[in-house]
Amino acid sequence: MKNLRVVFTKAIKVFFSLALLFNLISFEPVQAADLNPSILTNLIATVTQDNVEIGDNDTIDSTKPIRVQISFGVPVLGDFDDPVPVDAQYVRKGDTVTLQLSDAFTLLSSNSIELNMGAVKVGTASFATDPITKMVTATITFDGDDEVFDGTSNTVTAQFIADFEFDADAFTGGSGDFVIKILEKEYTLNVPPLPITYEVNKVGSVDLATQSVLWTVNLSALQGTNDVIDLAGLEFFDNLQSVGTYIEDSFTVNSISTPITITNNQISYVFPESTNTPTTITFRTRISNTAYYATSQQSITNTAVLRETVDSITTILDQDPETVTFTPPTWISKSGVSSDTVGGVYDPTNRTITWTITANPAGASLNNVIITDVLPIGLTFNQASWQTWNGSGW
Repeated sequence: MKNLRVVFTKAIKVFFSLALLFNLISFEPVQAADLNPSILTNLIATVTQDNVEIGDNDTIDSTKPIRVQISFGVPVLGDFDDPVPVDAQYVRKGDTVTLQLSDAFTLLSSNSIELNMGAVKVGTASFATDPITKMVTATITFDGDDEVFDGTSNTVTAQFIADFEFDADAFTGGSGDFVIKILEKEYTLNVPPLPITYEVNKVGSVDLATQSVLWTVNLSALQGTNDVIDLAGLEFFDNLQSVGTYIEDSFTVNSISTPITITNNQISYVFPESTNTPTTITFRTRISNTAYYATSQQSITNTAVLRETVDSITTILDQDPETVTFTPPTWISKSGVSSDTVGGVYDPTNRTITWTITANPAGASLNNVIITDVLPIGLTFNQASWQTWNGSGW
């Protein structure tokens, strides 16, 4: 009985030891982890543009999209012989790895790509962009087939391909060559100057008193967010042949009287350096006598042009036609009021008519003007008076 008790006691000890080991193995599953990218092997990024690989001495053109191929090896349980070393580092199902791709580009491809090795799924790559840093990341979730992670497979590899374009909206470095990183590898990125958009806005104001039109042309430009652009070397041009004669010395640039070139009633002006937008041009043209003395509504149209000439080739950067419409002055008008009473008593025999003739109501500068009024038979001239308008009264 003593020996039996000892065996029984040992059996109990062995049973409890096995039970404890069983609990440790079966009821504490390994949790999925976000692993350091260094666990991946042979992590390589290949960048191509126009189907040509970008080498160490090549430059990426920021105006064209690029294709990035990321390939890597995945250490898995099947890579190790039994027994597996205690310190073995390998990827388990459910683990993730996050790769920082670049902060200079935006993604053109799908936000999620399935990673396969032949017919076997290894995982899924999903992309995200940090709203502040603009860093595009690829998070690889190893959610593939069980055979990849349960020790069946070894020498597992995967790759994904994504298309990107330069993030010009977020880039604040200006133009030139810049060093950027794609998956920690440095590349040279060429950023050309942003295009400049020019705008010409022309308005006309008729001044009947001076028989002229005041033209005002506002020039503006925009390059990205910069609206202060030097117009140096650019030319302002306006063909006035169908408008009227240019009034000498009326051309101003930002309110400063400026000499211009006049050929066949076509005016032009080349901007010197440091003529920055916004810039305002004004000048006057004479209204033709035909239009000025017409008896119906008149219209005058012409076009202001901003242009550039390089190697004898002229390019219109922007232009704006403007039409002004005006009604010529009523040069003379006449009205009459009769008087039927003399001293408050009706007198049909001694009636008078007071005639009012208003001439040149526009206040034009007229020379040697003669006003005539031929009285019909039966009317006798009595008297006349002359008044001029001083701007506020006769």
